[in-house]
Amino acid sequence: MADTGGPTSGAAAQEAAHALRIRFGEAQASERSVVRTFHDPYVREAVSKPLGVDEVLATAALASPPLDRLDFLFLPSGSASPIELQRRAEAWMNDPAFSPAAPTIDLVLQSDRVLWRPGRAVLLGTSRRMPEMLAGLVDFSFYESELRRLEQELQDAWATAEADVLLTHGIGRASLARQEHVNQMTRSTALRRIRFARLSPHLEKAPATLPGAGRRLATELAMQAEVAERLKYIDDRLEVFEDLYELANDRLSEFRYFSREYRLEAWIVVLLVFESLLIIGELAISWYLSE
Repeated sequence: MADTGGPTSGAAAQEAAHALRIRFGEAQASERSVVRTFHDPYVREAVSKPLGVDEVLATAALASPPLDRLDFLFLPSGSASPIELQRRAEAWMNDPAFSPAAPTIDLVLQSDRVLWRPGRAVLLGTSRRMPEMLAGLVDFSFYESELRRLEQELQDAWATAEADVLLTHGIGRASLARQEHVNQMTRSTALRRIRFARLSPHLEKAPATLPGAGRRLATELAMQAEVAERLKYIDDRLEVFEDLYELANDRLSEFRYFSREYRLEAWIVVLLVFESLLIIGELAISWYLSE
């Protein structure tokens, strides 16, 4: 659940075009402008910092969407925002060099226009609804960034999982050296499952603590960003990882047990042979002495 609150103060500041950089990070005891506090999938704070409009529009494009921030630009609707500024804002949002795999979502809610993509957002609307809309943008942007983080982690681990399929069959003595690796992957998968379980409710349904306009915006953004399909995709991948490493652990445990039993039985055979040789030796000596 997230704490509600607005990042700006004073109606005058809301009437003119202005920009903010919202950073998502660990909670720190300092004098900062905390917009929201999140408790899932771990405790994080959204902290706002005012930026100049030209400064934010000059932000360099990134090939990968940022996971730790949202650059927000508010433009008053109507003649209060020059058409040239609106065009610059649209060009900034639709920059093909910025996160090309994440296209811009363009929404109109109650005559307010919202442009959003991971890491960037523009609101062209009324200052009266701006705090509510920003609350929805911050809430959705944080949880969507955590969703992308999970997606990226699973994608990065996919090749490793494919290589580890060999540990589910044909186990040999050399495979035992990879037990620590399997333990680490099992632990990582379990922690990702926990994060997923804590994260998914916030994306499946916008928190009731959000104001009305912000909640509607977060819900619409989730639909447009195909969050439901992405959650299912992550759930399926986590299940593959869980099944793979559960089976790998079982196979390694079985082989380790077999190896121990085999060595024990081998030593028993050696001892029996040695004992037999001793008996034969004693019989041979007795026969020799009796001659």
